[in-house]
Formats: sequence, C-alpha cells, structure tokens
Amino acid sequence: MLRTMEKYLNGLQGHDFRMDLGPVRQVCERLGNPQFLYPVLHVAGTNGKGSTCAFLESLLRSAGLKVGLITSPHLTDLRERVQVNRQLISEKDLGASIEMIRKVLPSDDFLSFFEMMVLAGFWHFAQKKVDVAVVEVGLGGRCDATNIVKPSVCVLTPISFDHQQYLGNTLKEIAKEKCGILKPGVAVVTAPQFPESGVVIAEECRRLDAPLYNVEKGLDGPLGLQGEHQKINAAVALKAAEIFLGVGPLRGGLASTRWAGRLETVSKKPLVLIDGAHNLAGFFALANYLRENHKDVEISLFFGVMKDKDWRAMMTLMAPLVRRFILVRPEGERALDLETMARFADTMGWHYEIGGGVGEAFNKYITLDHQLWVAAGSLYMIGEVRKLYGISND
Repeated sequence: MLRTMEKYLNGLQGHDFRMDLGPVRQVCERLGNPQFLYPVLHVAGTNGKGSTCAFLESLLRSAGLKVGLITSPHLTDLRERVQVNRQLISEKDLGASIEMIRKVLPSDDFLSFFEMMVLAGFWHFAQKKVDVAVVEVGLGGRCDATNIVKPSVCVLTPISFDHQQYLGNTLKEIAKEKCGILKPGVAVVTAPQFPESGVVIAEECRRLDAPLYNVEKGLDGPLGLQGEHQKINAAVALKAAEIFLGVGPLRGGLASTRWAGRLETVSKKPLVLIDGAHNLAGFFALANYLRENHKDVEISLFFGVMKDKDWRAMMTLMAPLVRRFILVRPEGERALDLETMARFADTMGWHYEIGGGVGEAFNKYITLDHQLWVAAGSLYMIGEVRKLYGISND
C-alpha cells in the first residue's frame, strides 16, 4: 500500500517550488479548512528547523498535549513527514487522508508531492483531534504550502544562504521571504541572526505589531541532540513553548528529544557518524562539532551533495579536518556527479576516493581499523545510509 501511495505522489506535478498558495488554499477550503481546527506553531529558517521542531514537540508533549508534527524531507519513510505524538501516520490513515483530498481536487495532478503531504497532515491532525501542531516550513516561508495556517507563535531559526534561485541572492532578500510566515500581532521567536537578517525581522515585526523575542544564548544542561548549535535550537524551542503555554520555565522533554540524521551515531564499531548538513551553515556546525569532540581522530568523510548547493565551499571547509574524501552520488536527478567533485579535489590537491553509489561506497570502504567515518552533504544520502544500517523511525 505504501509503495502504491509513493508511486502516486511521485507522479504528481513538478517537484520544483511553486510560488503560489492559491491551489493549496482552494483545496483546504473544499476540505473545510482543517488547518484552522487546532493552534499551530510555525517554524521557518535555513538551518535547525527540524531539530527546533523536535525540541518544541517534545516540550509540548511533556506538558501533556497531543501534538501533531509536520516536517520535511523524510529520510527513509514518507510517513515521517506527518506524526502525532512522534508516531508516524499509519499507512491506512495516510491513504485515507490522500483519498479524501483527491475527492475535492479539480484534477488529479492539481497539487505537488509536497503540497499533498502537507494537506494530508492538516487533515490527519483534525481527525486525530490534536491539541496543537508544530509545522515546519518546507522552503522559504511566504509562498510555502504550509503558510495557510493561522499561527499562535512564529519561530525563525538561523537564516543563511540556501535556495537562492527562489529566495534571493542576499540575506535581506532571503530573510524577507522567511518572514512571510509572520502574522499581525502574533509573537515571533528568533534565534541569533546575521545583522542583515536581524534588521529585516525587526522591521517586519514592527510593521505587523508582532511581539519579538530574540533568543541570545543557548541552553546549558542535558539535551537529547548533540552539538553546540543544538543549545540554541533548544533555547528557541523553549521560549516558543513557554509563550504558547503561558507558563515557564519548562525543561521537560529536552533531554529525551530525538531527531534522526543529525549528528547521529549509526555504528560504534566501527564508529560511523551521519549528519544532515547540506549547506554551508550546516557544515560550519558539523566542523565545529568535529573540532570540539574529535580533533585528534583520523576522519574519512563520505561526501555526496545536490548540484545546486555551494559544495565547493563545503569541501574547502572540511578539507583541513579530514584525511580523505570518499565521493559518493546520492540517488536522484539533482545529485552532483562524481567526476565534477573529483576534478575540483584534484585542483585543490586533496586526497579522495571515488566511492560511487552510497551503498557501494559504504560496503567498500568501511573498515574496523579506521577511527571515525562521517557522512554528510545531503539528507537524501543520510536516508540511504540509515536504510543500509536498517534504522527506522517507526
């Protein structure tokens, strides 16, 4: 059944970002606007959205609420995108949601894959009578399919460069698009930002008369996710939860928060670490973590990336930290070819190996006599690695 749904969803109209909320609004209206039946905490930004959503969900659930969660992309199972109390939507419920949506479509290809999954989440949450939903923006904010909710709190994680072809080539332009989720009078919680982004956020909050809460520093104490950057993500989530609940301080749930593919250890012997870093800001966080925790360890990096990313800068950042790159090509048309990466590595004089596909590379190179293996560059690749190790989120 799941394969049948995946085949249908993958056959929907273009995977490119559509800067038009009209189709999604139209379908939701025909469904009775299920997204208005529960409060929503809406999360946008460039890096840390998923982790912040995970912290936020844990905090709200620990307060006794029934919490819906919409995130993207998925790593191993498309049902990861829609969860209630961290339980993946069942195949039966996903099928029922999709069939309900298809009944009101003007044509069967009226929505994209992403739009359909977002609306399936909205419908599912209404059927399950959630107390609150945490909704992660897929791309940008202003024109993202999730931006038809009426949020109770808006959250902005760190904003940096990514998806410039849709969002703009400056931080101000990108921040403006991200701020498209802000609504009049609705509280905004923001992580520390670059000055250019911070100015835009402050201006938009003044224009909308939206209370602005700037989180200045990360949380100390036990967290369920590794890395210094997660302290900021946790602090942002904590502030948003406290504003929504009207109580504080909260801490329950932070130590038990889990989020797949973010500095995740998939094997201890040999030691294999995977991370969802897929843009330059993400690689800065990964590099800082490796310097702080594995500075005297020999590291090999499985590197696979999408062709539209700033992959040269990513490799240049990581080169001083790794003994060699193992170049891999994740599945999908957007993946960068191995030869292009190899030519750049040759130019720079770096040690590298041509790994091929993800499974092929892991089977060939992972050995017990090496100290640390790291895989990063694409969430699609991370999903493939988790499948190799038989790891499921269900």
